[in-house]
Amino acid sequence: MRTCYVALPAGMRPDPDGRMLDFEHLYSAILKPVIEDAGLECRRLEEFAPGTSWQRSLFTAILSSDLMIADISSQNPNVMYELGIRHALKRGRTLMISAGSRPPSNVGQVQALFYRPDADGRLTGAAADEFRRSLQSVVQISQRSTISDSPLYEYFPEIEVYLPSEIEAQTAWRMRARGRSRTGSLGGSNRRPGSSEAIVSETRQLEAEARSAGADPMEILGYLRRYRDASAWDDLIRLADEAPPSVAQSSEVRQLLALALNRRGRSGDQDRAIALMEQLVAQTGGDAETFGVLGRIYKDRYEVAHASGDATAAMANLDRALQHYRAGFETTPNDVYSGLNVVTLLQQRGDAASQAELATILPRVRAAARERVESGWPDIWDLATLMQLAFVAGDWDEAERIARVALAREGGRLMLDPLRRELRDLSTRLTDPTQRARAIQLDALLAGDPNTGASNA
Repeated sequence: MRTCYVALPAGMRPDPDGRMLDFEHLYSAILKPVIEDAGLECRRLEEFAPGTSWQRSLFTAILSSDLMIADISSQNPNVMYELGIRHALKRGRTLMISAGSRPPSNVGQVQALFYRPDADGRLTGAAADEFRRSLQSVVQISQRSTISDSPLYEYFPEIEVYLPSEIEAQTAWRMRARGRSRTGSLGGSNRRPGSSEAIVSETRQLEAEARSAGADPMEILGYLRRYRDASAWDDLIRLADEAPPSVAQSSEVRQLLALALNRRGRSGDQDRAIALMEQLVAQTGGDAETFGVLGRIYKDRYEVAHASGDATAAMANLDRALQHYRAGFETTPNDVYSGLNVVTLLQQRGDAASQAELATILPRVRAAARERVESGWPDIWDLATLMQLAFVAGDWDEAERIARVALAREGGRLMLDPLRRELRDLSTRLTDPTQRARAIQLDALLAGDPNTGASNA
């Protein structure tokens, strides 16, 4: 029988804002009935038999369960510890749920289902019905598709974990995958970076070998990601269309397919991509990634219509893009990508209502971007995003400070060139002479003008 392990605190516990949440009610009235109705055995730590082996039982449940649900509402240390073990050692479905508090930044980009408790800290009424439907959809999809929610395996798909046979049988495909990794194939240590053409050629060869040997679904996901990174849209679409149902129905594969269809842009591709994402939203309630793909499609359509002078179509597509990016940001409030797109599109819309919304949402997006930068070693794109948001807010001191940090990175000036062009376009809309002057000064800094001190950054 398929199993689900639920990691959540016991009893009543506060979230980071001090709101008390009833986790016992959540488990007994919502989570366990939905999971068992889907045909899975549902267990939590408190249900394990007492004794000295409870920790072994806990680890076994974390590593062997087909589905794990972790409630991160209170950021309980035990729950976060169990989630970390799962993300590190198990490829598979791991669903985070939350009562709406801001998740820790290290897992902030991982999909989560949010619920709305009442004043007593319980999930009841219409909010409970809505959450049940979303949870049922996610559980059903996890039953029939291959999904991995671990950010560790997303960034390092070559990782292989040796688990005891009592937890996970060592199948033939896994041994083959290890053999390929040792000999320097997909993700192996002997692999050398190369051109996109070389990566695509290598991936096609690995794909052919995997097909003949009986590929693990996770290997297929790895090939799809490699095709995406090499912008090999035809190969990505072909492989996604040929994938077995257990792979093709996963959220990530459908998102990758929709992204590739939009980027390829043949007749009918965008319509198919929209249909894929709308179906996924209907089934799961949508996440930041799904809404982000929809927003990107309509943003592309807006830009095409705007360039052709079709003002009516441009405005309609701009509003649809805003609708989806807004939904992505509200679903995951620390999704800076969605938030930044809301900000830039509101600027482009430019009417009074858009300016009023911009004044409200800009501080939220800046806070999310700042948290992302301050949570660790930010990459150049994190810094560029924070700088662009400071530009929009007219916070020139912060924009220049972040610019200097970014320019000090290796290759920073070259990588910031696309942003510099975008900021120059935004500068043309500034009417205040002082603002225009500061924008010119920032542009000079990004260009390396010695008078700004940027050349010594």
